[in-house]
Amino acid sequence: MRFAASIILSAAFLLLGFDVSAFEVPERSETLAGYDRVSVEKRMSARRLGGLEGLWVYPEERMTFAVEQIPDDGGLPVYRIVVTDSENVAIDCGSVAGYMQESADPKKLRLWFYSLVDARHCLAKPVECVATVTADGVIAIQRPKLKFRVSVNLTRFLPSLFGGLRIYPRMEKESIEPGMRKVWPVGDEAVFVVF
Repeated sequence: MRFAASIILSAAFLLLGFDVSAFEVPERSETLAGYDRVSVEKRMSARRLGGLEGLWVYPEERMTFAVEQIPDDGGLPVYRIVVTDSENVAIDCGSVAGYMQESADPKKLRLWFYSLVDARHCLAKPVECVATVTADGVIAIQRPKLKFRVSVNLTRFLPSLFGGLRIYPRMEKESIEPGMRKVWPVGDEAVFVVF
């Protein structure tokens, strides 16, 4: 019953032209001019910045990003993530690496990162994930997880099930989630949003 209701509701949204997603991410990145660290700091220091705006380091990919709010249509604030420095020569400074959008949960962000460099050196194929914002200026990115659900009819296999049952313990080691750390503005000039 719930499945049928969700199908009908989805069809109604599509037929009436409602946009189910809050923000439409382009399939390919664009490259913007004027995104070196000095010009970004100069441009951003001329205005009051929001808590997420500024320069961020992404150590896992050895990149520095400028995060700036883009004009919105009255919905939740959307931020553009632009490369200002990268050790990867295939990625140009000024390339839009992704987008962030605030969510109903003030500690969570919707995050889209482009995951592929195509033949024309453009970033493409955005992947959506969730990021957590901490009060000390860190955005921890939670990788998308693939989950499976298996359903088994035990009455069919009951006589032979326990004879072939094996249990293999597996140690789960703790992993460090990738993330970004704010590098400018910091200290007295920083305006962090404490959630």
